[in-house]
Amino acid sequence: MARLPTSFKIEAQLGVTPINIVNEASAGTQSVVTALSFFNTSATEYRLVTVHRINNGSTALATNIIAERSIPPRDSWENVEILSQVFTSGMYAQALVDAGADVNVNCSGDIFS
Repeated sequence: MARLPTSFKIEAQLGVTPINIVNEASAGTQSVVTALSFFNTSATEYRLVTVHRINNGSTALATNIIAERSIPPRDSWENVEILSQVFTSGMYAQALVDAGADVNVNCSGDIFS
């Protein structure tokens, strides 16, 4: 009998320090992103959002960027680059913004064991 996946959802505010938008998968599990969006709440400033795919033991580096976009004021970005990517044990995704703390992120997906 097949096991049904468990859903995950992360809602957060981005800053200049990277935050996990896909948490590290536990041993024997896989996480798959089904939706990822960012909204720039600033009324006047463009914000550059960077998304990293990180392997066990690494950090957010220029070599593991999977998507990057400058979001206009009061606009959103539906990130499709990360959709359907599989994160296995020890892997996770992080995002950060170039300045301020006025970008909200919503990420959801499924965890398979």
